[in-house]
Amino acid sequence: MHANPDAEKAVWAAVVDNNRLLDELAVTPGEFAVPMWRSVYAAALELRANGKLVDPIAVADKLSSHVTPADLTKPLVDGTAVGEQNAHSSAAIIREHALTRRVLDALTDAVDDGRHRGYRGTELLDKALQRLTALDRGTDTDALAMVTVVRQRLGEIEERLAHPERYQGIATGLRTLDDQLNGLPRGLATVVCGRPSHGKSAFCMQVAAHASQQVGVHVFSLEDPRAMYADRYLAWATRAAAENIRTGTITRQQMAGVATAIAHVAHAKWLYHDCSRISAADLVRKVRQHRKENNTELVVVDYLTLLKSPEIGLTKHEAVSANMHVLADAAKNDKMAYLVVCQLNREGERRPDKRPRVSDLRLSGEIEERSKLILGCYRGSLYGEPQEGVDYEREWERPDPETWERRFSLLILKDSNGALGQAHFEFDGPTMRITDRCQA
Repeated sequence: MHANPDAEKAVWAAVVDNNRLLDELAVTPGEFAVPMWRSVYAAALELRANGKLVDPIAVADKLSSHVTPADLTKPLVDGTAVGEQNAHSSAAIIREHALTRRVLDALTDAVDDGRHRGYRGTELLDKALQRLTALDRGTDTDALAMVTVVRQRLGEIEERLAHPERYQGIATGLRTLDDQLNGLPRGLATVVCGRPSHGKSAFCMQVAAHASQQVGVHVFSLEDPRAMYADRYLAWATRAAAENIRTGTITRQQMAGVATAIAHVAHAKWLYHDCSRISAADLVRKVRQHRKENNTELVVVDYLTLLKSPEIGLTKHEAVSANMHVLADAAKNDKMAYLVVCQLNREGERRPDKRPRVSDLRLSGEIEERSKLILGCYRGSLYGEPQEGVDYEREWERPDPETWERRFSLLILKDSNGALGQAHFEFDGPTMRITDRCQA
């Protein structure tokens, strides 16, 4: 058995000597191998959460006939080392043994999947990686007391109050949007939708470029070839027209900007996959394979309906539903932000108000169900002149022709943790560059 009873006793002795350690030690009752010490530590945590003294008598009373005060006093008088440093090192030993047990259990389950549950090949590999990844990301843990959940959240809120300039999620680089969303949320699959040429891919590429300076980014482009993606990035980074990048007709000054652009990506943790036929499960597997070396926290999928059906015989609706579920589960389990690009159907173009709606999503039912945050891209100038009541409210708010031509709007169509709304930005079509309206 992979366990260290002496370390478990040492943790108990230390927390009796200093109850405050119960708030600091990164170990859970479920990580104790000896049943008695598992129950003792759980009781100690509950007493501490209720503001009561933790000592052998209080814990023995709480556990009734399971243990006696003498059982709990023995480690205190038999020379077991106490102290904060010893407590933390003993907790680390307990966690290491617990992880060993869970890894062995996961591998045993993987063997059972192959021998008795009929999984084969890539499906079996995916199941095995899911089990091991859950352990690696810490998602395969015991249930937490609600008081622990609330305390952890209060700590995050206090950190936000102390540093209001930091976003809780991943910053997109567009201050107006980040202020509304508090950054792209980790643990969720955020949908970015819009009609063709409305800036979906340009927006996601710019977010990837900005985020890659702080966290690892993994992009999957299922439609555009790598040369086109590189041209889009170079146009954004150098402010040269993408067409000039493609044809090589850029100025010497713009060529100097290429060196800066290369330096930008040279120091970025930014992976790119040019793949036209891949399922969501295969995509997630690739993300997990590269996650540690790339420190991946943001995944961009461009776009959802081009993902391969996970099974033969599924309808398009069923395939999109299954793939969306996989991406949403991966975002939640791996605590990453997924940015999933989706096309809109043509219904919006038949309305006077052509701004995107959730109901315009192709196969929208399952996508909406699994998405906590949906952003709609809209360039009204593609439909002609601005319309009163749609693109502006009062005559004096009507945008001038140049502003209207460059306007790029992001609509928050769904946000389970915030308000709906919209934000306007400037879009420079030739360079694929989106900026806050107040920026130069």
